[in-house]
Amino acid sequence: MNSKFGIQELATSVFSASLAMMSAGTIYTFSLYGPQLSSKLSYTQTQTAFIAQCGNYGIYLFGPVFGYLVDKYFSLDPAPVFWISSTLMFSGFSLIAISYQGYFPSPHFLLLAFFNFFVGIGCASAYHGSLATNLRNFEKKDHGIAIGIPVSAFGISAALMARIAIYYFTGNKNDSGDEEVSLDVGGLLLFLACFCGVANLITSFTLKNLHARNGVYGKISTEDDSFDDRTTATSSSYRRHTTYGSNLESRRLLDSDASVVEVEESKQQTQTNQIEEIDVTCFDKVDAWFLVIFMGCLTGIGLMHINNVGAIILSLFPAPLTSSDPKVQAAQNLHVTMISICNFLGRLVSGYLSDFCWRTYKLQRIYWSFVASGLLFLACLRGLYCNSIEELFTVTVLIGLGYGVVWTTVPVLVGEFFGSKRFAFHWGSMTLIPAFGGQLMSLYFGLVYDAHRDKQDPSLPCRGGECFTDSYLFATVLAILSIVASTTIYIRRYRMKLGIVESRRSD
Repeated sequence: MNSKFGIQELATSVFSASLAMMSAGTIYTFSLYGPQLSSKLSYTQTQTAFIAQCGNYGIYLFGPVFGYLVDKYFSLDPAPVFWISSTLMFSGFSLIAISYQGYFPSPHFLLLAFFNFFVGIGCASAYHGSLATNLRNFEKKDHGIAIGIPVSAFGISAALMARIAIYYFTGNKNDSGDEEVSLDVGGLLLFLACFCGVANLITSFTLKNLHARNGVYGKISTEDDSFDDRTTATSSSYRRHTTYGSNLESRRLLDSDASVVEVEESKQQTQTNQIEEIDVTCFDKVDAWFLVIFMGCLTGIGLMHINNVGAIILSLFPAPLTSSDPKVQAAQNLHVTMISICNFLGRLVSGYLSDFCWRTYKLQRIYWSFVASGLLFLACLRGLYCNSIEELFTVTVLIGLGYGVVWTTVPVLVGEFFGSKRFAFHWGSMTLIPAFGGQLMSLYFGLVYDAHRDKQDPSLPCRGGECFTDSYLFATVLAILSIVASTTIYIRRYRMKLGIVESRRSD
């Protein structure tokens, strides 16, 4: 653990960040109440899907915005970020709730899309404010767990809210005496509004930048010290820009002939260099773009399966069964649950093990990118020859685990390669990738699926493994491409250690 701060301080930081991240994960609870919302307000499926997508656009598109704000204005005190989150998420869920309950007569679907967009923006604020602040409170050797625990809370949030909805917001409502299980959508939405509002309000008081509070913020390192290249010319050239007491200033202070003017000029130059270092973007570095390729490929594979597993399950059942059949619904619920659990475990375990292996065996965290690629590559290979529900279970488990490893490994690498001072903006920009990669892969899946429908009656669902085999073939190619990207990053980082790569600025 970090020797600069006590266990209690770090535990409070992790708990607070996880609480905010769990509130951010509620954006993915739309599937719990979306069908009822559509039915009561007489929306088409296209309109309902647009409402859901606006929430995703909010959290993805505003990632770089809040990342920039967190780095530039709220790095010392992130409380305003969580006030924004609390206000937006409470307002968004509350407005959707009162719209559902009829307080707005016949609300247009664009109005609810705007409300859900509010929720998405609030989720982006909570996500990036909590993750960046928590990362800065930990040393590099503990970055895996510093990221792994909060992103695990984000991943498991929707599953926990689903359990709460079943136990506390589901009842038997009937007028004829027949049992009819129904969800109290209005009550659930108000609960989500209160939970998110209170969670972020609590986080605003409990999650602090420990370096700033203890007066050592200026000593936070931003250099790339992966591969322990502290003795190389590359890392040395960066270190003199990131620490206020640079070697240049030290030499001048030790020189008995140095004048006060020279010392002051040295301080001013050091501060200027420090500001310039903070303002440098990682996207003028080659390694950043290989990370973009790596993440785009693997998140595209994961989202393709996650978004379409229901259609895949239906295609593997015999023709008489439909999506409303209890057997089909039970299988769909099982796979959705397994994705959530495996995603949670992948995020948490990979974060802990990356720290353990780094401290114990000096195993570089870039190796975990190969673990993520390998898991998704095996899943795609299994998907190519999947002809039953039992075989699909293996695919779901592997994709859930691999997808979780991606969402812990990539932010850790971003912080390790490009420093923590602009981590929120760098990682916020990276989160734009799934917004496009996932959409493209889901679109490709839809085209393949529709191409194998019954030509005489296209309204019938596609049946058989051929409905998705070509999709997994393309996904296999993407998994191989992700391995190539990881290998390239590893080689470049290893050469940097040996001094072959002159510096990151030469990219």
